[in-house]
Amino acid sequence: MLYQAPIGDITFYTTPLPRRYWSRGVFITTRYSNLYVAIQTASNPAQARAVARQTLLELTPLYEGVSIIAFLEKALSTHNPSSSKEDEKNKMPITMDELEDILDARGLVVNYDINNEVELTKMILADENYAFDICHYDTESKKLLWLHMAYGLADQPKRLEEWKQRSLDGNLHLLPLFKQYYGKDIKSIEFACIDPLLKHSQKETGIWSLKDADKFTGTPGTAEKIASWQKHALNDLNMVLSRPNAPDEEKRLQQLIADIKRIVHSSNKNVKLPSLSILTPE
Repeated sequence: MLYQAPIGDITFYTTPLPRRYWSRGVFITTRYSNLYVAIQTASNPAQARAVARQTLLELTPLYEGVSIIAFLEKALSTHNPSSSKEDEKNKMPITMDELEDILDARGLVVNYDINNEVELTKMILADENYAFDICHYDTESKKLLWLHMAYGLADQPKRLEEWKQRSLDGNLHLLPLFKQYYGKDIKSIEFACIDPLLKHSQKETGIWSLKDADKFTGTPGTAEKIASWQKHALNDLNMVLSRPNAPDEEKRLQQLIADIKRIVHSSNKNVKLPSLSILTPE
C-alpha cells in the first residue's frame, strides 16, 4: 500500500489553445540521450565518438529547440499556482510505483549499439528542420501571440522575408479559424520571430534573441533560465564528444558552436515543404 501513496504531483499548465504534441519532444530527447549512453558504454568510446559526432551535432538543435520551446511555453502559460479547488483540477498525483516504472523503462535497454543508434537518429533527421512554433492566447487582452523560433533565420534574408509574408497571409485565416473552432474573440494578432543563434535582437530585421525572452513572454527570469540550461547542455555535449580532461576547453566549446551553426545553415538550404495545390471542380 505504501507504493500506492502519492509522493508528489504533476502540474498541467493550462492554456485555452491546444498544446504541442508532447511525444515529438520526448522522442527527440530520448534519441539524444541514447546516443550519449551509447558512446559512454561503448567498448571503444573514442571510436564511438567519431562515429556519432556528426549525428549528435545534427540532432543538437532539435533537442535544444524542443527544450527551449518548453521553457517559453511554461512562461506563457496562464497557470497561476494556488491552493484553490479549481487549480487542483490541473494536477495529477504520481505514486512511487509509477515513478519506478518510468525509470525502469530506460533500464530495459542494456545494449546500446552505436551504429544502430546513429541509424535510428538519421531517420528522425530526415524529416525535420530546425523550426518551432507556439500560439498563445491571452484571455484578458484577447490577443493571439504566435512565436516562430527558427535556427539560423537571421542569416537567411530570403527565408526570413518568405516567413514574414506567410505570417501576414496567415493573419487573414487565423481569425475565422480560431473563432469557428475555439470560440475565441480575437482583437489582435502578434507575430514574433526568434533565432536562438542570435546574441542580440536585431531591430532592423525584427528578429528577437533569446536574451529578450522576458519581453515577449512577459515573465521575468525566463531568459536567465534558458541561458543557464543552454550553458549546461553545451558543456555536457562537449564532455561526451571530447577526451576526458582534454585541454583548451573553451576553444572546443567554440568549435562545437561553430559546427552546429554550419549544420543549421546547410540544412536551411534544403528546407522541405509539403506540396501545395488548389482543388478546382472539373
